[in-house]
Order: sequence, then structure tokens, then C-alpha cells
Amino acid sequence: MAQPDRAVVAVIGDGSANHGITALWTAAQHRVPLTILLLRNGTYGALRWFADLLDVSNAPGLDIPGLDFTRIAEGYGVPSQHVEDAEELRAVLAKCPTGPRLVQVDTTLTTAP
Repeated sequence: MAQPDRAVVAVIGDGSANHGITALWTAAQHRVPLTILLLRNGTYGALRWFADLLDVSNAPGLDIPGLDFTRIAEGYGVPSQHVEDAEELRAVLAKCPTGPRLVQVDTTLTTAP
């Protein structure tokens, strides 16, 4: 906020976003010039990793499919969009916002070999 001409991008996953989604309201109220890049893979990745670490791979509630964070963001007053590919993402990120915005990118869940 002290350097409004400086582009700031916050990267968060959909699982983590669920824990603090109300921060969108604060960003909207204060017109924070921030791009929130939300990577959506439909799961709580950190919790899944932790469950695997504890050998509880069938822990319930780790999948969160179908959440549309663009609509959630708009409900909090934050303009949003869904981008389909790297070229579109580069074009969006090249524009510095005057207030908060959310950019949703769908990713695929991969597991290590």
C-alpha cells in the first residue's frame, strides 16, 4: 500500500484460500492494488501431504471439487477472472490493477513417483 505503483502478486492454492477467504473483503474495502493468483486443483494439498506422512491416506474431506473462486471473489467485491493458459495469464499479469483482483488458474493434481 506504501508503493501503489509496484505490482504485487500473492499466490495461494484453493485449499489454503478456504482458510482465509474473508481477506478478500478487506482487500476490497481498502482497494489494495493486489493480484491474487489462485491455483485451483480441487484438494487440500498440504493436508493431503500431511495425511500421507501420517499414513492416513484415506482421510476424509480432503477433496474440494467444484468451488468457483471467481464467483466467491465477486461476492466479496473483488473483480475476478479465470484464465485458461500461460499466454492469457501473462497478459493479465502485465496489467497492474488499481485495486484487488483474483485470477483463478486450474491446475492438475500430480503425485510424486
